[in-house]
Amino acid sequence: MSRKFHYFGFLVVVAAVVMVGLTSVSRADFISTSQITGDSDCGVDSSYAYTCAINSRGDPTVDVNGVTFEGVLISGETTSGTNWSASAPGAALYGDDGVDTSGITGNIEKVIDYLVFPSTHSHVVVAFTGLTPGAEYVASFFGQAWRDGRNFTQDLTTTTYAGAFRFDEGEFGNGTGHLVTVKYTAPVDGVWAATFTRVDGVAHVNGGYGMSGFANHLVPEPSTLALLATGLIGLLCYAWRKRK
Repeated sequence: MSRKFHYFGFLVVVAAVVMVGLTSVSRADFISTSQITGDSDCGVDSSYAYTCAINSRGDPTVDVNGVTFEGVLISGETTSGTNWSASAPGAALYGDDGVDTSGITGNIEKVIDYLVFPSTHSHVVVAFTGLTPGAEYVASFFGQAWRDGRNFTQDLTTTTYAGAFRFDEGEFGNGTGHLVTVKYTAPVDGVWAATFTRVDGVAHVNGGYGMSGFANHLVPEPSTLALLATGLIGLLCYAWRKRK
């Protein structure tokens, strides 16, 4: 077997591995929860391109790690803005100062120290519009463990998630910041929604999801890997021509 054939075969294998890396990005939602102790672990980063960042108190507009959270008073059955809406279908969203969140450091505390919740344990639905179909995004939902930190078990369903993701908004203790993140791929119509629903049969103080704010940003393109793949394709074409 010639050295040329070995070289060509090696390029084919490497190019295949790179292309798999480019195409095997998960298309299923990836959902996680974590505690927010301050600006450093709230997940907000000015290097990302945000479609929206909302502080549900309405005042003030807050800068978190260089990202402006627009102050919008979320109330009533539906409140909407550019590329987003928040609603409690068949009910209404009310605001509350919640509990003492002074243990949270930085400007993210100014977002988390207030929350909105549904009046009748209804669903809370947040929708993002104007998305690029097929592009990947990360949605972040900011909240707090409020009142006495008792069980606030919720089921999270989304436009693109098969099934429900169950979590307890009070899992980190009373007055702590709570973050839910969802990595998803935008549907063909450019509209994606997350629905938070109380879990029946679990003891609640108020069963509705308490939401302080939310944000949505694009996932950066894997540009380095794409350039490498382009280069390898060029080498493959060159090697193929040399073999002929």
